[in-house]
Amino acid sequence: MTNSPSPCGVRHQTAPAKKYSGKVEKLRNICRLASVKIPPGVYKAKSDAGVEEALQALLSKHGLNASSSEAKISQVKKKLEKERELDGMDMGNIISTSSRPRRATAAVNYNKGWQQKGQEARQEGGAGR
Repeated sequence: MTNSPSPCGVRHQTAPAKKYSGKVEKLRNICRLASVKIPPGVYKAKSDAGVEEALQALLSKHGLNASSSEAKISQVKKKLEKERELDGMDMGNIISTSSRPRRATAAVNYNKGWQQKGQEARQEGGAGR
């Protein structure tokens, strides 16, 4: 235990970080790269072998293992990020139609007015010659 000052100036006793075996560190690193969240219960009162087994079970749940390739890890990471993004959305608010509905008004034909004015102009032009 070491004494470490807190922001308010009071010294608290903190336990040094536990060192795990290389195999556990490798599994933790794979979890970190794939953005797999490790629950705190994995580390509580377990030996290295117990932590290793729990991490392997967690990775296998997502389709990974200790020898997974970088491509597989990035694929799982994208999948998990998309799931987390969609988890925060309310699916009831999503509109399934491809476009918004149009306003129900009578169609206006603007060409009709211009055609009448053009015919009046031709009639006046022909009478004046």
